Amino acid sequence: MEYNMNLLAKLLHTSISRLDPERNIIKIYGNLTDFHIDYVVKKYREEKKDTKNVPYLINLCPGVTTAVIEDAESGLYLIGPVSFAEYEQADLQKFMTQECGIQKDSFVLPKIPYCSRDRFGTTVLLAYHMLTGAELSLEDLWRENGEKVNEDHIHERKVGSVLFDRMEFENPHNPYDQEVRELNSIRNGDMESFQKSLRETYAGSEGRLSENQIRQEKNIAICVITLASRAAIEGGVLPEMAFSMVDAYIMQVEKMSNIVEIRSFMRKAEQTFLERVQENKKPKVKNMLVEDTKKYIFQHLHSKIEIGNIGNEIGANTTYLSELFHKTEGITIQKYIQREKIKLAKNMLQYSEYKTEDIANYLGFCSQSYFGKVFREYENLTPNQFRKKYGRNTRNK
Repeated sequence: MEYNMNLLAKLLHTSISRLDPERNIIKIYGNLTDFHIDYVVKKYREEKKDTKNVPYLINLCPGVTTAVIEDAESGLYLIGPVSFAEYEQADLQKFMTQECGIQKDSFVLPKIPYCSRDRFGTTVLLAYHMLTGAELSLEDLWRENGEKVNEDHIHERKVGSVLFDRMEFENPHNPYDQEVRELNSIRNGDMESFQKSLRETYAGSEGRLSENQIRQEKNIAICVITLASRAAIEGGVLPEMAFSMVDAYIMQVEKMSNIVEIRSFMRKAEQTFLERVQENKKPKVKNMLVEDTKKYIFQHLHSKIEIGNIGNEIGANTTYLSELFHKTEGITIQKYIQREKIKLAKNMLQYSEYKTEDIANYLGFCSQSYFGKVFREYENLTPNQFRKKYGRNTRNK
C-alpha cells in the first residue's frame, strides 16, 4: 500500500496524508505538506453528515482542493492539495492565516501543484478502490460532491427568477423552430436554407449567459458551434473531425475580445461545418471499408500513412481496398491522404504559429520542399504565401 500511495502522490506532485481513526497523522507520502490537515479534518467532521462512504472534496480556497477518503480500518487519507483551476496567492495566504491560524511571517507561501480535474479525480478513485474495493465513476464523484452545493435548490430558484423576469418584460427566448431550421440546414448541407434561417425576423432574444458582454458573446458562440458540430456529425462528418474542429474553434473564440469579430467567427464556423457536410453528400451508398479507411487516415494525418498498413488495420486486401476506394470516392487513397493533409496544413498555417518546416514534419512529409510542392499543387500558392495572405493567428493573440 505504501508503494502505491507514494506513486499516486508522485503522479499528482502533491502529498497524501494518512491519519489514524483518532485523526493523528501516521504518515505523509510525497511532498511534506501538512498546513491544511487540521482544517480539512475539521471541515470533514462538520460537513460529512450522510452515510455514503465516497471520496469527499474540500475547497481550501477558490481553486485549491483536497480529497478525503475514509477507511473504517485505517482511518482517513487526505489527497492534496492540488489546483485544477487558477487560484490567487492572496486567497491562499488568507486561508493559511485565518483558517489555519498560522502567523503571516512564520511561513513561506507554498506553491500548490496544478493537476487537470480528470487526472485528480481518476487518482482519487484509484486510491478509493485500493482502500475500499468499491468502484465509482468520475461522474459519480462530481455528482456526489455537487449535491452539497445544490442542497438549497439554488438552480431551481435561479431558473424561476430568470423565467419571471423574461415574462415580466415580455422578452422570450429565440423561437425553438428557428433553431431547428438552422441546425437542419447544417445537417442537410443546405446553404440556401442556412442563410434564410439567419435572415428570419422574430420576437425574442438570445439567453443571458453572463453579466459580462464579451463573455456573453463567447458563451453564445461556444453553444452555437457545439450544436453545429453535432448537426454536422448527423450529416455525415466524421465525429473525430467535428470534435477537433470544435476544439480549435473554441480556443480561437477564447482569444477574441471584439463582439463583432466573435459573432462573425461563430457564423463562419457554422458555415464551415455545413460545407464539410456538403463534401460528404455524394449520391452513393456508404461502404464501411471506405469509411474505416477515411477514419484511419484522419487519425494518422500526423504520420506517414502506408496503404498496406490501412488494409492490415481494417482487415482488407490492399489491392481490393485501393480499387474500392477509387470507385466509391472518385479519388485514389494516396490523393485523398494528400488532400486531407493539405486541409489540415491550411488550418495550421492560418491559425497557428508553427513554422512551415514544423508543419511539414508534423504531417509526415518527407521534406519541406516536397510539402511545398504538394501544397502548391492544391492551392496554387506556397505555404508561406498562403500564410501571408490568409494567416490570422497574430491578430487574435
